[in-house]
Amino acid sequence: MKKQRFHFLFWLMLSTLFLSGCYINVDNWDPDNEYIYITEILIENESDPYNGRMEIEVHLIDANTERLIACSGHEDGLRHVDRSDVFYETNARLYSHRYNDYLTPEDLEGRDVYLMVIEKDSEPCPAPFDPLLDDILGISRIFPGENLYRERDMRFGQVAHLRIGAH
Repeated sequence: MKKQRFHFLFWLMLSTLFLSGCYINVDNWDPDNEYIYITEILIENESDPYNGRMEIEVHLIDANTERLIACSGHEDGLRHVDRSDVFYETNARLYSHRYNDYLTPEDLEGRDVYLMVIEKDSEPCPAPFDPLLDDILGISRIFPGENLYRERDMRFGQVAHLRIGAH
């Protein structure tokens, strides 16, 4: 009987410690919040004269102010996108330094935006495009920001395929 009681108290104490140690601060986390992702990308006819491997960045620009809203690069999930003429599936989020968080569809409501895909040789995202070092691979058409994550199978410039999603 004492052994069973000991086991019961032991497991009760252990589970209490475990559950109290699993407390997560969820003040800034919203499980219903969707983030915008680059899910697929294919670049054609590009090479990097500096090291042979591309360093791709996708910049989201406000069409009215021409200011950078968000970008995705090596640190955000595009590190493996380094060869031309190769189809890549990615899970690269667009990071907004203005909001200090990854971009959500709600962040773009009421804005007109466009995408600029860059082969980046200057400072990484969020540094702006440097015309002396970076190559613009393509600039998309302008579209309403709230529709960004609904854009499927985009093609512009040397960007043979770009797909955006939200989840």
